[in-house]
Amino acid sequence: TTEKFRPGHDWRDLHVTTVNVETATRIEIAVAGQRAAFVQKDGVWVFENDAARAEDSAIKELLKSVKDMNAAVFIEAESPDAASFGFSQPQAEVRLTIPGQDGVERVLVGAYTDENAKRMVYVRRNDSTSIAKVRTQDAEKLLRTAMAYRDRTILALDPAQIERIGLSNP
Repeated sequence: TTEKFRPGHDWRDLHVTTVNVETATRIEIAVAGQRAAFVQKDGVWVFENDAARAEDSAIKELLKSVKDMNAAVFIEAESPDAASFGFSQPQAEVRLTIPGQDGVERVLVGAYTDENAKRMVYVRRNDSTSIAKVRTQDAEKLLRTAMAYRDRTILALDPAQIERIGLSNP
């Protein structure tokens, strides 16, 4: 009867991070040797180095992916930097600056749990000794390179400024 009162792994919150990442004001990513940083200026995300506008939907997807990321299971590791987890050369690193929080929130995507199947990856939050095993599909938005965040707007017109539209059919 008392077995039910013993804490088990199913009592643990499986979210990788519990911080409200959607309030971030600065994002740094490092994927495939490429680094990029984004800052929020007047409610718009821009690249920090050249103030070029970032693709708002891609930034929102990244933040949502970090917020919603759940582990299938957590592993308690004494040395989480071990090469077996892939954190010495991570596939991706996401650093979020969140107002009211000391330091930055960091998420590392390490190696695949099984190099052949590639169904899960190791993920670590900050310097935690708890290593999450996360489904690859849940971490794929963190693996996007900086190019995926470039604004793809070709032409932006205010509809109120349009006075006349002319169409021709050759």
